[in-house]
Amino acid sequence: MEAKTKIRTFISLEEGEGRNKKIPAQQILILGKSGSGKSLASEFLTYQLWKAGYIVFVIADPKDELEYAYSMFKPEAYYHLDKLKREGQQPQAMKVKLYHPFTFNIPKERYLPEINFFTFSVKDLGRKEWGMLAESEWDSDTISLLINACDEITNEDGLFGLTHAIRDMVKGKKERGKLVADYSNWGLDTPTGTKKSLPELARYIKPFKNDYFLCKDNSPNKLNWKEIMKDQQHYHVFVNKWIKDEKIKSFSILTLLNQIIKYREYTKHPICIVIPEIRKLCPFKPEGFMAFLAKSIKEALTTIRSQGRGMSSILDSQVYEDIDEDVIDSITETFIGQLAGIRDIEKLAKARNWKRETREKVANMGKRNCYLRMGYEGDGGFIIPFPPHCHKEQEYNFFDMYHKHCGDNPELYPERRYADLVKEMEKMFKDEEDKIRKKIEKEIAERKAEEERKQKEAEERQNPKEPDAKIERAKQVIEKSKEKLMKFCFEMKRDNPEMSFREIGRKLEINKNTAKKYAEQYSEVIKQEETKDFEDKVVEELESEETENYNYRL
Repeated sequence: MEAKTKIRTFISLEEGEGRNKKIPAQQILILGKSGSGKSLASEFLTYQLWKAGYIVFVIADPKDELEYAYSMFKPEAYYHLDKLKREGQQPQAMKVKLYHPFTFNIPKERYLPEINFFTFSVKDLGRKEWGMLAESEWDSDTISLLINACDEITNEDGLFGLTHAIRDMVKGKKERGKLVADYSNWGLDTPTGTKKSLPELARYIKPFKNDYFLCKDNSPNKLNWKEIMKDQQHYHVFVNKWIKDEKIKSFSILTLLNQIIKYREYTKHPICIVIPEIRKLCPFKPEGFMAFLAKSIKEALTTIRSQGRGMSSILDSQVYEDIDEDVIDSITETFIGQLAGIRDIEKLAKARNWKRETREKVANMGKRNCYLRMGYEGDGGFIIPFPPHCHKEQEYNFFDMYHKHCGDNPELYPERRYADLVKEMEKMFKDEEDKIRKKIEKEIAERKAEEERKQKEAEERQNPKEPDAKIERAKQVIEKSKEKLMKFCFEMKRDNPEMSFREIGRKLEINKNTAKKYAEQYSEVIKQEETKDFEDKVVEELESEETENYNYRL
């Protein structure tokens, strides 16, 4: 990289001479107070990398103003157009694709620009993402439990499937209420975690019930990295305007960064990652979830230079001393514009051993977009040109500007409502919830049946008179059979008066005396029946039915 001075002063990202000229992978930091042209400089360097064949990913929008989305328009500000004319540049509108993590906060009844509302797969999350959510070290038991659960679930499982996979691991594998060897867990007969982990883990995942971009692997809205990595013609601008939870916003940025690195092999182009206001993601001495976010980002920035076909990053910040020191150490080029804070100037002056002239220069550059190159401060300042596309001005509103362009050119700037998408995602959530509800209802039914079985076995063990009751019922069955024989004897004699009791006994295989006695006894029964009232008869009929049912069960 070199600063050249001819009629105008400008920055060249190329290194080498002749055919050996190329733009090396590097991590660039641009410093400058608000209004100094810092964002314009970042946008120009991004444009230069895009022209050189880089695929551009803008993964943060700290002000929720969709600043890089303005690249899809031609510049309108007079100062911008005048500067481009003097620099010999033609105004240009870039091709831009907008992305936003899906959330139920989308204004579904309002017409919006074409936005890819996307989801991540739960199965794609790794230690860094879970570590940030759980605010836990990557090798902790909590993170191991989450990683193992992600491995266990299917492509059809989302958040509900994940939480219940965790629950099953904590419970352990059981048969008849006892822990048994689980060969998915090395044949151990012990749970993978403790029950106290469940409420805590559920709390980490709860925000995604509203910001529902963490879904099953086969979600139709999952980011298609194979297609994205082939598309060098567009700027890929990721925003998260309608996500309110700062932790979830940061989580989406970290996941994007890690997935870009993970799927880099799908592209034939070097990659440029743009992170505006890096100090908000990687502040000096971060705390809470920001500490885990900063750790992951600085590790990524340290290692991406040599990965894939080359990966560069363009970062900017208003304040130098607010940036995490490890992030600063990963930077290969720093351009210093006009600074506002005395502490910032003093810190840099002390670290770089600046002369008084340099200190005064960064306190008052005199020209917009004028910068010093760290390490070459003695070479003087140089101007970074403006980008040829539109830049977000203070008075601009992206949605108003887009709507205006839609009226002029609806094919190039289409608008649509996303009510149908919200309904589809509501259905996906409901289907996943119903699937788990059925699983729970089945488990409850099985548990109830098991409890009833145990209770019955306990009652049988505690009731030694049960065999006597069975014998008594068996006697009742025998008595019932005797009553039938008595009835047969009586009816045969009544219907065939000439038939002897010897003949009757021979037919029923009993002796004549027994046949005669049974007939007489049944005659007495009939006489008693005739004297009973209706209520007595009903009671006896019911008792008779019970006896017959018991006989059938036997």
